[in-house]
Amino acid sequence: MSVIVIKWKSNLLTSFRNTWLRLRYYRLKPQTGVLQHAVIMFIDDKYFMWHHPGLVDRFKAIVGLYYLATMNKRVFKLQFSEPFMLEKYLLPNEVDWSLSGKEIDYGIKSTRLIEYSFLGCEKLHFDDNVNQYHCYLYTGHNYLQWKRISDWERQWRAIFNKLFCPSKYLNELLEHALPINPYIAVHIRFINALGRFEKGFNKVLSQKEQLQLINKCFKKIDEIKQSENYSLYIVSDNGYFIQLAEQRGYLTFGAKNIGHISFDSDVMSHDKAFIDFFALTRAAKVYAIHGYELYDSVFPYYATIIGGISFKVENI
Repeated sequence: MSVIVIKWKSNLLTSFRNTWLRLRYYRLKPQTGVLQHAVIMFIDDKYFMWHHPGLVDRFKAIVGLYYLATMNKRVFKLQFSEPFMLEKYLLPNEVDWSLSGKEIDYGIKSTRLIEYSFLGCEKLHFDDNVNQYHCYLYTGHNYLQWKRISDWERQWRAIFNKLFCPSKYLNELLEHALPINPYIAVHIRFINALGRFEKGFNKVLSQKEQLQLINKCFKKIDEIKQSENYSLYIVSDNGYFIQLAEQRGYLTFGAKNIGHISFDSDVMSHDKAFIDFFALTRAAKVYAIHGYELYDSVFPYYATIIGGISFKVENI
């Protein structure tokens, strides 16, 4: 019964949001000069999305919707302006997904609002009579994996690299932050285990439990370091842990400005998120430490997919 209630609430909220969007932005009068046969994804707060997922979940949604668009011979466009303009960090590569306001079809009869999610993708059927499909609501759903597409990781990487290339700004950030010599990376995500970090996750450990967790993590990191020949860098969502790592002589990409792009709107935290993510894509190998109140983040996993490098999970 609980599943039915959740689906009902979700459908009700989606219906309410779509009605609000239709009344606010769309019109009965047909439009001319707009883009033909397109799928457009909007990642923008003004379009009534209550909560945006994290960076990797946004990438998963973009890649998945692009895949659906191309499989149905539709043009794919993206408007990513929340909480930053994506073009600041990633530019169109082989696919010109950039969008002009004049290209958007706001005709009620010629457009359809869609949801990118497990349920939304299952229900989506493209109609030749619909000129544009607009997606405002999305989740971090990997359509290629869900549909068990053969060799989906390779295809996902190919799509991502077809869509995006680093901007000059991002390249300069990485040039300044990353080492020249090869390195391996270890990723640990605590969320709120060592203190408040992200809304919606209320688990905060006691001081005794925090110390136990910290010691377990460093013990595992020591084991990894002894098994590898390259320099080891630690990436984490917890600045306190990064500071402890630096005090122990470990290499990091800095403890400042660590945040979550859905909850932290400052430029420095956005820069830091991209530095950490693309530092993982450029490592020789990436380890993720899981277990004992740690969050099994896919952040490092998708970085290794993009980088085409080895990924290994170590449990504590």
